[in-house]
Amino acid sequence: MVKRDAHAYIRDVSTVRGGAGLTNLTADETSISFTVDSSYVGKTFVNVEVFDGREGDDSASSASLTLPIQVEAARTTRRRSRRR
Repeated sequence: MVKRDAHAYIRDVSTVRGGAGLTNLTADETSISFTVDSSYVGKTFVNVEVFDGREGDDSASSASLTLPIQVEAARTTRRRSRRR
């Protein structure tokens, strides 16, 4: 995907897209963060265009990546009260 000894960069954060159930989607050059809607359970995705060089590197290659995400229901744990 990237050239040897290179890193992937997000040059244009407007290319970052989220699927169903994702909110507060933000990105910078090297990271993506989001929140999952508390009522959402199921499959979703994040899609982003990445480059193996920074802005101004005319030899950089690009690719569109789709990262699949499986959102599962939150598990709750009950505390057992101790009887004395």
